[in-house]
Amino acid sequence: MGFFRFTNPSPANTQGEDLRPIVLQLNEEEIRIPASEAAGKSIEQLFDEHAADLGDTNRISRFVAAGQIVSGHDAAKPGTIYRGAINSETKGA
Repeated sequence: MGFFRFTNPSPANTQGEDLRPIVLQLNEEEIRIPASEAAGKSIEQLFDEHAADLGDTNRISRFVAAGQIVSGHDAAKPGTIYRGAINSETKGA
């Protein structure tokens, strides 16, 4: 009787590639970008290229991943959900 079950690693893990998509969120919408299409691009580049249909990407003030603020210049990592945060505009008195 065995207590351990060994499985073969997935091809993505053995070759150092991750095939999970990158998810971009803005407002209440989201879009998934294939990892192969996002390879070598920054978070900001992906929002500029793919998230225009979700909202005004020019108004994004910061990017958030896993509850942490990340730089838009960082390379996007497969399997990560990135949210573009937009500051609301308030009218002064």
